[in-house]
Amino acid sequence: MNKPTLLAATLLLAILISGCTAGPPLIQSYSLSTPLDPADNSAKRLQFRLLSVAVPERLNTELIVAQSQSGALYELANQVWASPLPDELRGTLSYSLSQKLPGIDVTYLAADPNRPVYRLRVAVQEFFTVVGERTVLATSWSLSGGDIAVNCVGNYSSNLPAANAVDIASFRQLAQQLSDDIALSLQQYVANGSACTGR
Repeated sequence: MNKPTLLAATLLLAILISGCTAGPPLIQSYSLSTPLDPADNSAKRLQFRLLSVAVPERLNTELIVAQSQSGALYELANQVWASPLPDELRGTLSYSLSQKLPGIDVTYLAADPNRPVYRLRVAVQEFFTVVGERTVLATSWSLSGGDIAVNCVGNYSSNLPAANAVDIASFRQLAQQLSDDIALSLQQYVANGSACTGR
């Protein structure tokens, strides 16, 4: 085999090996949860049940949803939540409320029968990012377990840094704002039975 033929064969082999070893695009996985300080472990922690976190079918996915500036919704192919969005939100809210109230989510635990248990339902209407502009969260929640039930509404928005097409931190920020408002409304609900806090 002459040198030009040998060189061509070597190059072809290198291309074939490179093609075989090239893997799929890297997929990045994110969680909505943000570490918080440990909760007070006293026996006086408020008992609550986070019964449901409902989202529209178009958001019920592990893929992160974005909206183009023309208004079209699409899913980011290489960026996903660690679990489907309803599970991400439920886990984040349960943990955050347990820390902030302080409280304990007894949805899957045996509640103290000598203390009240407050029930919470959350419904998300929108939770997506407008590429290069802002991230939005539109939601409502209901509280019960007292004399009357209370319904609240929250609308949240976070502007994105100019250089960021999609900013995962903005999703976490809005989830924490929602948990702050739910915690405050639940505290007021326990105190007077009728207060509601939202934005």
